[in-house]
Amino acid sequence: MMELLDYPARCTLAGVRLNVFQSPAGKGKDGSAYGGDYRLQLMSADHLRNGETKLTPTEVSVGEDAKIAESYKGQMGKVVHLPVSVYVSQNVLRVNLAAEKAAAHA
Repeated sequence: MMELLDYPARCTLAGVRLNVFQSPAGKGKDGSAYGGDYRLQLMSADHLRNGETKLTPTEVSVGEDAKIAESYKGQMGKVVHLPVSVYVSQNVLRVNLAAEKAAAHA
């Protein structure tokens, strides 16, 4: 039986760093702010049961600190292992840089 978690799961995500960008900021219909965070784009490999490998793009939110985002720009094209927290929001799997990693880059 699958256990439902009421907190983010922690794991390590490995992939090739492709890009760093800031998501557009705005306000929803209810006036709540969204976006404006920095994100890393990674290409990670999923190994399938039949021996094939499927490449999957993944976005990792690194927060709103530009210094943290800039620290990743020099690592484009390199394989990286990031500690991340994973959770579901609005039926979409979300991936954030783990808080202790973000604090270490600040």
